Amino acid sequence: MPFKFVTVSHPDQVKDRKKQEGIRQHAIRNSIQRSPLDRIKRKDPFLPFVANEKRRKRFRVVLTKTPSIGLMDSFNTLCACPERLRTLLRHPSAKQAGEPVFCIEDSGKVFFQGMDRILKGVLADPTLFHALSLVLTLAANANVPNVETLMYRGKLFQGMKAAMVDPEWKPTASTITTMLMLIGYDYRIEIGDAGSIFTHIRGVQMMMSLYQAGSIAVVAQMQRALFWQDLFGCFVLNTMRSISHNMYDGWKNPRHIDTQLCCATPNGFSGMVGDWPIEFAIILEDLAMLCKTVDERAITGDTPFVDDTPANLESRLVDLLSTSRLSQSFADPIYEACIYAVYLCTYKLSVGIWNSSFIPEICVDRILSRLAAAAHDPRLASSRSLLL
Repeated sequence: MPFKFVTVSHPDQVKDRKKQEGIRQHAIRNSIQRSPLDRIKRKDPFLPFVANEKRRKRFRVVLTKTPSIGLMDSFNTLCACPERLRTLLRHPSAKQAGEPVFCIEDSGKVFFQGMDRILKGVLADPTLFHALSLVLTLAANANVPNVETLMYRGKLFQGMKAAMVDPEWKPTASTITTMLMLIGYDYRIEIGDAGSIFTHIRGVQMMMSLYQAGSIAVVAQMQRALFWQDLFGCFVLNTMRSISHNMYDGWKNPRHIDTQLCCATPNGFSGMVGDWPIEFAIILEDLAMLCKTVDERAITGDTPFVDDTPANLESRLVDLLSTSRLSQSFADPIYEACIYAVYLCTYKLSVGIWNSSFIPEICVDRILSRLAAAAHDPRLASSRSLLL
């Protein structure tokens, strides 16, 4: 039917029945003609849409959220909450949490000593993730265990146990690193168990004997970390030592010390050092020579050296401390206070990248407690230079 206009000359004419029927039929006819086109369009999954340009500029819509470079785990690949771990890594106490296994840079990045190539991406390993969270949470809580630390510790043991059930299980670099962190947790808590530390150290030694690394340097770094964990465990909790400086060629004898020259014992010790083991006097002389070497390099502007001399001295001091603790006939709180003081001095010469506070705090606390125990000892009254 051809298109035609419906004309009216007066509003009342719209009410005419014939004219209304004509308008209705015209509307129905146009609707039927448009229906096939609409049905064809609906079959296409992508419907054309013309946006209002002005409105699009004013109201910007983001359909997908891009991964944030500020997130530690943008794609949720880790086993637990990565944001909590990132917060712990930026905690002021984080720097002292990892010594001697790892250190944390100012940016919050974890730096494993000489093992970064092997351990790259290992935070995807649940046991290492929980171990790192464990020691960081402990440090953030002033080395006092809480519900969060116990949760991470439980998950760590659960993961290790589940892995070791497999008869084909073999230790990996991340497994050994996890155990090294667990040792650090054991001697940092106030209720630390010396027997547990000794067991874990033996376990790491067995793992290292089974671990076949492609890089000898990685194994050497693990052995070095285990040496310090063993030494710190004895230093803090008086555990039985399993590793000695005599086991390593670089640590057997102090380096950068001229044995032909002899530095006098510091004046403060001269009045009492004769009553103590001769080895302590020798350590004092070696330390005085090491300090002299450091001072000379500072004056000449030479690059400070990083060697194993402090490791040798600290290991010998801990051996003396352990012997003093075990001796029933010889228990001298002033002597032990001096050992802690000399250890503190040696430690501060070699903090290097650690810049931590855990060991110095232990030293200061033990020095004060030993001096308090000897408060009425007449030797302190007659030897003000020693107290100074």
